Amino acid sequence: MSAVDMRIRDWVIQQVTAAKRHFHRRTGSATAGAVGPAPMRRYKFQAIIKLLPSAGQALPSGEPPTHAVIRSADRHGPSGGQYTGLILSWEPSPVVGDDEAIAEVVAYGPDPAACLPIGGTFALWRGTDLAVGTVTRKVFV
Repeated sequence: MSAVDMRIRDWVIQQVTAAKRHFHRRTGSATAGAVGPAPMRRYKFQAIIKLLPSAGQALPSGEPPTHAVIRSADRHGPSGGQYTGLILSWEPSPVVGDDEAIAEVVAYGPDPAACLPIGGTFALWRGTDLAVGTVTRKVFV
């Protein structure tokens, strides 16, 4: 193997090692140098959700639980701000408005609490945006 080939091989090894370290820091993996998906965490919160006109009656009262993708306004988290969501309850309330409701939602992902803080905004998506919401409080289980 020539000296040039050895330098190229060493450079490639350095790049791969650096990429593994970066991935390890980004995912918070407990195993040093481990490459793989970040652990799933559960985050339960209450939110005020407003149905979009295009959604119609996609999330009517009395039909929970309902699955939807939760797209956070903060797209810089480990999952790009997209989480698996489960809407546990959907209660229309005259206090918040006719087209709004108070919902209890559970988000699953690498770190949903970081991208969905209290006061944070998000969208519920199922092929198209169904609703937009604001996190009002965390629900402790």
